[in-house]
Amino acid sequence: MKWSQLKQAGHFPTLVTAFLYFDYSFMVWTLLGALGAQIAAPESLALSAQQKGLMVAFPILSGAVLRILLGLLVDRIGAKNTGIFAQLVVMTGLVTAWLVGLKNFEATLLMGAVLGFAGASFAVALPQVGRWYPPNMQGLVLGVIQDRTPIRTLASGAVFRADLYQQARQLLNSTEQTNPDALELTPA
Repeated sequence: MKWSQLKQAGHFPTLVTAFLYFDYSFMVWTLLGALGAQIAAPESLALSAQQKGLMVAFPILSGAVLRILLGLLVDRIGAKNTGIFAQLVVMTGLVTAWLVGLKNFEATLLMGAVLGFAGASFAVALPQVGRWYPPNMQGLVLGVIQDRTPIRTLASGAVFRADLYQQARQLLNSTEQTNPDALELTPA
């Protein structure tokens, strides 16, 4: 199969946007898992191991339930409108958490429920693309939108580099405070 066939057989912009929607949703869906250690730290919320486990699992559990709701909404109002609604819920939740903060365990569970909308993106992206392509190309296009490797790799690399930079700056600052002469270069 040639790339040109993929562009001509269905609606290529829908394929690209469904891929980006699905990829963005999955990066956001796993956010609490990545931030779990910082959120549960003693200087933050001081969560127990059980609370931390529930906090990390909650987006996955709520996403499983919300797939049914979003699947019904796709059939009622269409995949595009449902996707826009789900993204607005997620973005509103993220902005609210950023501005207000996650002050207690219940707030992290509420954030997990909001992130479940991102996890339910299966129910939106797959029908959105599937309806535009003929049956002989269904497997290919569904595989294309589910392949999140390139964008996730690029994004995680950027986050990893930014985190390393921040940790190096903290280490340098703490070393300067404890021993100001430690970073001076002296000739051998």
